[in-house]
Amino acid sequence: MVAALTGKYTGPSYDGEGWVELSGYVHMPWIDLIELWERLNRALALLMERIPEDRLAAPCKVGNDQEATLEFIMEDYVSHMQTHLDHILQGS
Repeated sequence: MVAALTGKYTGPSYDGEGWVELSGYVHMPWIDLIELWERLNRALALLMERIPEDRLAAPCKVGNDQEATLEFIMEDYVSHMQTHLDHILQGS
């Protein structure tokens, strides 16, 4: 959360497929993967709660995407994770 610490962020975009491949998630037992995902996201939720309100407007430029506020990026992440959770709960 560089933007929460410095008041801005500029950096590369997220390579989801590369991250998954390099991390070897496909080789992990399903329960281990779900527990890891849950724990990482619980830790992020706690972090998000602690971000000072005045830093939520911090400008963030991720890859070639349009600049957005830290608050938007956090809300977008939660929405994206909800999509994954819905997918998991549907058993697909």
